[in-house]
Amino acid sequence: GQINGTSGYEEAAAQGLYAALNVIRRLEDAPPLYIPRSEAYIGVMVDDLVTRGVIEPYRLFTSRAEYRLLLRHDNADVRLAHYGIADETFKQDVCTKEARVEAELSRLERTQVPVSEELSRRLAELGEPPATATQPAAQLLRRVKVTLADIWRFSAPPAPLTFEEGEQVEIRCKYAGYFARQERDVQRFQNAETRELPADMDYFSIPGIPYEAKQRFSEVRPINLGQAGRIPGIRSSDIAALLVYLEKVSREKQTARP
Repeated sequence: GQINGTSGYEEAAAQGLYAALNVIRRLEDAPPLYIPRSEAYIGVMVDDLVTRGVIEPYRLFTSRAEYRLLLRHDNADVRLAHYGIADETFKQDVCTKEARVEAELSRLERTQVPVSEELSRRLAELGEPPATATQPAAQLLRRVKVTLADIWRFSAPPAPLTFEEGEQVEIRCKYAGYFARQERDVQRFQNAETRELPADMDYFSIPGIPYEAKQRFSEVRPINLGQAGRIPGIRSSDIAALLVYLEKVSREKQTARP
């Protein structure tokens, strides 16, 4: 950590793990391990250190990860098992868990829960509006105060799920829309990294970007978004704001065309 300019035990330990894994790959003549920013905090840290440099002791805050909604402790095994860090038994366990979670999510989307006195009473106890028509179990679960345990009272799964499996089902069902939006952002940003930037762009006219970042953009004059993101001192939120501005300008030009 001191060698690379970071501060904190967790950061140092993560770099040691990353380095050890790549030493093993080097000895085996295998390609180096690369974990993208969208899949792990360790990926965020390594990318920051390698591409942006360090001008002060580096700490890995959650705010540095632009896709932190996807980087949760509850899905760490799913995100990282396929990188070869875990043994085959663990990977098989993860695959089995994923299959059971996906099967239950699919079942909840298909299963219709009719209106009943018991359902109305439970919704009233939770302070939720009454159900006025038959609806998918997944739709009921997306209500703020309704839990998976509540849903299972009216439609239990064919086989019991573990705590972790049930947790995944509830989180993914309730926040499916948010996760889908962030995954689209990941794909859009990856596609946009090579997007060229106008040589004469007036960065000081772009809203949502700090003055210091506007200065750095104006000094370096990056040729594309990828290079812009690697300028020391530039944060992921600055790149996101720049991308939003470029898309806005593009839409305005298309609208102005006869």
